[in-house]
Amino acid sequence: MRKKDPTLSSKKNPRVDQMVGQELRVSTGEHVQKERRIDREADAYREIVTDAQGNVIHHDEGKLSDHKGHGSDKPKL
Repeated sequence: MRKKDPTLSSKKNPRVDQMVGQELRVSTGEHVQKERRIDREADAYREIVTDAQGNVIHHDEGKLSDHKGHGSDKPKL
């Protein structure tokens, strides 16, 4: 799901980006359930990753402005 603002440039869009689904965990080769929501309007970030048994592998939640050094914002080596 994505929510866009047509008055803003592509760098500022989408305003809200949400992804829910399964993904392959490379380290173990198992499928995990991933739920991620990035809300630029509310300055919020949330990601929860669970295994097939429902155990939480990763949980990260907080202000998006504090969420630096991850993904494409990682320092280039």
